[in-house]
Amino acid sequence: SPCIIIDYLCVTETCFCERFKTNKELLEYITVMFTGVQNLLDTLNLGIVGVAQDYSDYNERVDTVAHETAHLIGAPHDEEGPCQDT
Repeated sequence: SPCIIIDYLCVTETCFCERFKTNKELLEYITVMFTGVQNLLDTLNLGIVGVAQDYSDYNERVDTVAHETAHLIGAPHDEEGPCQDT
């Protein structure tokens, strides 16, 4: 079956990076965030393995990345999809 690969480039401002004492701490944070995104995508049963500005906490940030990833693969908002009148 065809496979879709989505690569991410995470760009942050200095004040975000200053929250972490080492690059290892930053990497661990990003890894946990994308694990959360993967967990949310798995609940959609889309078979997905796998640029939003976001100033929210961890849980909201995971939701935002998962939401924007769904748009990358063509998912519309609920009110914009083919089932909007049902």
